[in-house]
Amino acid sequence: MSANDATAFGARVDAAVALRDADQIDALVAERAEIRDHRTGRTFDREEWLSAFRALLSGARDPASRHQPLAALGSSLALLHRTLSASGFSDPALDSAAYRIEELCVVEADREGRCVKADLFAVDHLGDAVARLYQRYAELLSEGAARARAAAIASSVAIVLGPPDPDRVRPALALDVRYADHRALGWGPAHGVVAFVRALRTLRNALPEVESHTIELLALRADALLVRRTVKGELSAGGDRYRRRPMVLWVFGADGRVAHWEQFDGDQREEALARFDELAAPPVRPTLLESAVTRSVARFDRAWTAQDWQTIAALHAPGFHYSDRRRGMQIEQDRETFLEFTRPLFEGKASAAPREVLATRGDRLALIALRFAATEGAAVAGESLLVIEVNARGERVALVRFDPHAREAAHAELDARYAAGEATDHPAMWAALWDVRRAFAARDWDRLASLVSVDLVAEDHRLLGWGIARSAEEYAAAVRPLTELRPDVTLRLDHLLLRERSALFVASWTGGGSAGTFEIPVVIVFRAGSDRRIDRVYHYNLEQIDAAHARLAELAAGGDAAEEIAFPHVAATSRAFRDAFAGRDWNALAALMAPDLVVDDHRLLGWETVRGADAYVQTLHSLVDLAPDTRLRLDHVEMSQRGLLWVGAWVGTREGGAFEIPWITVSEHDARGIVLRFDQYDEGQLPVARAQFAELA
Repeated sequence: MSANDATAFGARVDAAVALRDADQIDALVAERAEIRDHRTGRTFDREEWLSAFRALLSGARDPASRHQPLAALGSSLALLHRTLSASGFSDPALDSAAYRIEELCVVEADREGRCVKADLFAVDHLGDAVARLYQRYAELLSEGAARARAAAIASSVAIVLGPPDPDRVRPALALDVRYADHRALGWGPAHGVVAFVRALRTLRNALPEVESHTIELLALRADALLVRRTVKGELSAGGDRYRRRPMVLWVFGADGRVAHWEQFDGDQREEALARFDELAAPPVRPTLLESAVTRSVARFDRAWTAQDWQTIAALHAPGFHYSDRRRGMQIEQDRETFLEFTRPLFEGKASAAPREVLATRGDRLALIALRFAATEGAAVAGESLLVIEVNARGERVALVRFDPHAREAAHAELDARYAAGEATDHPAMWAALWDVRRAFAARDWDRLASLVSVDLVAEDHRLLGWGIARSAEEYAAAVRPLTELRPDVTLRLDHLLLRERSALFVASWTGGGSAGTFEIPVVIVFRAGSDRRIDRVYHYNLEQIDAAHARLAELAAGGDAAEEIAFPHVAATSRAFRDAFAGRDWNALAALMAPDLVVDDHRLLGWETVRGADAYVQTLHSLVDLAPDTRLRLDHVEMSQRGLLWVGAWVGTREGGAFEIPWITVSEHDARGIVLRFDQYDEGQLPVARAQFAELA
């Protein structure tokens, strides 16, 4: 933490008390100083505040003052932990026992190190003091964008330091908020406000009476905060007490909302501080899909760094063409003219940061961000966007340059070149993709539904995704919430691989305006039939790009490797079970199970073993009697030759509000798909459930 005028004020007060120098204390408080005690609501002036110090210096034995800096913002604000103490008083009329006063002070000091304003808090109200520090920082900034952002951050800080209530927290979250849980028993990652709020709501349902308190401030800057908190409450299931002391990191984006929310266990202090420092630097987007063009970009960068002009020249094919479409440029050059133009820049040793690959199309097209810094006499500096096209050997055949803010035009150029080149190998898939993009851009949900097969299956493999949709309506219901939160949202296509009947693309939900910009990436794999209607869709996080590649390979192999095709008997049972329960067709439900069915419940508060299909159906019937709107929500299903792994929840409402009962179950099936046994597990027993499921492969 850096020192400033406010931390200097605290150090000077401590020195003056040690010297019993009352005049120096007086000189450290400005004439119009204003002090507010948030414990009592009182506001008092300079004289009232100084009277306490004078009494300490004149009548106390062994007076001591310590102002420990906890955080500083700007040049004039600091949060101090203040301790005033003495071993007793010399005045016999006063209690001679030792005394000690501790409080938190948000102090504003002028350039002379004098206090001009202070806010006092009890030591167990650290969260309130931190929130006040951010609020004062915003108030001291000049009118403009910086002050507006600081005010928005102050509002977000006040919210996130409060109770973890999803409805209260939601306005403080950026639409593309990234959540990461580094705890041993954490939730895992989430991306986007919808997924994160869903997870937070699940926690709140499990802890209906939750309390949270900030107990330690670990690191703070104008756009980030790291604290240790106590979160405690009573679990709704079983009444057990819950108590955790996680470290929580928040980083605030350009709109003042939380862009990163991360949690750490209590023994991960070094990791949390390292992450705080890491997020101070702007993130660099990795190259998600390696291809001929990305490898060519990497070779160019290595050659430039090594001052290897021969390789630079060789990376440009004989028919290469350069087009500069930046404002005021409008230059067209062939290979020789371009290399002649580039050579002085190369010899002038203009440095370039590693290119950031923003988008790709197939194997031969990429959009990159280029940042040049002129050094040692280099003539050109600045930023721009480059569309690069290479041939099968990785040699550049075209380079089109745009202004750094002309991303829409650069994407249009990328699509036009792809449509005229590699996309001609897969015209049906390219047309299907464009049909979907146009329908979504127009918010034409009827048109989108017409592009989807009647037997659509859509799966969200993200840890906190929406699960499985089995119709156009269910899929639309899963993806529409973001468009309702922000009507300006658009789907930008970043990376694309096309196959004969399948495709993989990395896209970003993007938007902007007065409410702040956001960007939420998603990886999607889909398959379309010969009629161009989409019948399979799979969603993944960026971290699951390898799984998305594997799925694309399966779909492109010529047959449908989806589990419901590979294991039709268990797939049919899975669908029939859900349909029978949804229709409350108890006879049909019983027919799916062996008469001597065994249901073993391994949950901590589970049932006793249930024997017989009729007994199990009666158990489900009883659940519906208690809550008539009960439904089975499946978030994830895995199939094998003899088994199913079901991950989801029974959800509904009953007296007292909504409920959600996790349902992690392994079912064993015979050759016809009939269920022979169910084994049910708690959420924390998923590895055990997976191990049992693996035995049924």
